[in-house]
Amino acid sequence: MPSVPAASSALLPRPSTASPPSPEPRPARPGPEAPPLVPETPGPTVAEPAPPAPASTEKAVYQFTDEQGVVHVTDDLANVPERYRTQAKAR
Repeated sequence: MPSVPAASSALLPRPSTASPPSPEPRPARPGPEAPPLVPETPGPTVAEPAPPAPASTEKAVYQFTDEQGVVHVTDDLANVPERYRTQAKAR
């Protein structure tokens, strides 16, 4: 009768050595000596009003005289026809 080879340990199921999954760790509760979890931030602040704008921000007023001698006044240089822009005076 032929001999039967010995069972290989690789073919036999191994008992599980893994431990069951542990539960998620709980965050530590701060005690009297523990620092706060969120750093304290200053509360809302009241904004100070902006100072008045300097007088230099006032719009310029442009004056020019057309071909018929009519004086025109505007606060927008784009309203001055190009041919009169060189003579337009800012007041």
